[in-house]
Amino acid sequence: MPWTAAQKLDFLANQFALQHAYYRANYPGAEFLVITDAGQTIGRIYLRRSGNEIRLMEIALVEQRRDQGLGGLLIQALCDLADRDACEITLHVEPGNPACRLYRRLGFELIEERGVNSFLGRPPRRREAG
Repeated sequence: MPWTAAQKLDFLANQFALQHAYYRANYPGAEFLVITDAGQTIGRIYLRRSGNEIRLMEIALVEQRRDQGLGGLLIQALCDLADRDACEITLHVEPGNPACRLYRRLGFELIEERGVNSFLGRPPRRREAG
């Protein structure tokens, strides 16, 4: 876009505010978590826990931190938490999103198609008695 840096920042701030307001209105009690590394913000996660379901609403990493396995580690940690607490994880994803491979590998399965998104779920896995 032929915008100034200030215009781009204003646009992004406005988009974030609108998205944040949407999540707050449609997912009461959702958590907005900032991912940091060495004091630098490198991403964000929106989650909502309701009963025995954890809805992963969004996970995003800055471009420089993508394709390094960090997203997979974060999703695996969420799966471990869900297994511990006997919760299903659900999420929406566009079918062409490269993250679909990761979700499938971690045990997410198609629940239903919802417009342009696939609604996936991962039931909790039983923990072995130790």
